[in-house]
Amino acid sequence: MKPIKVQAVLGILISCTAVFSIGCAFHYAENPGTTRNLTLSSNVTLGMAWIPPGTFVMGSPPDEPFHKADESPQMQVTLTKGFWLGKTMVTIGQWKSVMGLDVRGQLSQMLHDDRLYELGGKRQTVRDFMRFSRDADPGNLHAGRNFVKRRYSEPHGK
Repeated sequence: MKPIKVQAVLGILISCTAVFSIGCAFHYAENPGTTRNLTLSSNVTLGMAWIPPGTFVMGSPPDEPFHKADESPQMQVTLTKGFWLGKTMVTIGQWKSVMGLDVRGQLSQMLHDDRLYELGGKRQTVRDFMRFSRDADPGNLHAGRNFVKRRYSEPHGK
């Protein structure tokens, strides 16, 4: 199994946070392209755009320049319900407004969370599922730095 990259996990957390916030804030939309600003705190907003239900082709053709293997096969996808989507990547300020902690604080909290969750077919901590060491520095949890003190396949304590 390939290691999960921190950026992917953060993307998932941010997406889930944004979707939860959006669902609480807007119950309907008027037209495709409608935009709204979701107020996250007294000085932070999140610009949103309405994505209407419909059908589209997902993926890219194999002969497209810069095509990657994970973009195939192309398939027709139908969205039966519309949804609100953030117009930009989530900023640190937006993250902190929703989560109550900055990203480093959130990662530190996750590293020290000993609760067990059903992840990857077994009960384990998020830290173990993501192959992080309990004593990893949250400031070093990004691509290009070696922050894992043990390999996932090694028993605890090595």
